[in-house]
Amino acid sequence: MSTGLGELDYTEESLFDGGVVCRQSRRGYRFSVDAVLLAHFIIAYPRQRLLELGAGCGVVSLIQAYRQPFLTVESLEIQPQLCALARQNMEANGYERRVKVVSGDVRQIADHVPGNSFDLVLANPPYLQALHGRLNSCPERAVARHQLRGGLASFVDAAFFALRENGRVGFVYPAAQEKELLTGLATRGFSAQRLRLIHGYPGCKEKLVLVEAVKRGPVVMVREPSLYISTHRGGEYTEEMAGFYRATGGE
Repeated sequence: MSTGLGELDYTEESLFDGGVVCRQSRRGYRFSVDAVLLAHFIIAYPRQRLLELGAGCGVVSLIQAYRQPFLTVESLEIQPQLCALARQNMEANGYERRVKVVSGDVRQIADHVPGNSFDLVLANPPYLQALHGRLNSCPERAVARHQLRGGLASFVDAAFFALRENGRVGFVYPAAQEKELLTGLATRGFSAQRLRLIHGYPGCKEKLVLVEAVKRGPVVMVREPSLYISTHRGGEYTEEMAGFYRATGGE
């Protein structure tokens, strides 16, 4: 499948000792550790249906499909070129029959997926306000990071629409905006049940927060121990973080 880019415009990232290969643009949007953390934070079970909102090149869906061979996934992505690339990645890994990539806007979620039909929703939404900070000159990166086509509230609303009762949603978001995330979820009818702070290395201020919430679920939340990405500033991955890239007995 052609994405309109030449071969030299791509790089390929290998996960799980080569079990998954993710192709992405060399100069456009590229996935980061945020996506890997989110994909491993939420546990999917056999025969469940998962929806990824704002899929980018599809790496979260790829990881979930690898970890749970009997999972079916839909990946919603607004940018046509990224959507085409995500489809290409599913085909390259043999997941095209289990992972459907949909071109669409989370703000019009009802036009793209049926309501109350998913067990899980995962999202890594843009977190910078449209007029806040320097806008990235690359359109792919600008849309992924800035709230140009919907912000946190749009993603929370879309998750609520798509999930069945007691379905679960997982978000990764800047730790400095933890209160905004928790308030947004609670206002819409979600109950946060798990929360984990992510630090770059020991002694470093937290940079990300992972939250799992349940649609109209019980009001209970467990704050899990912090996760450290690196052993020290500029150092190698911690054992836990490195484990997220190793083969796990999936497909």
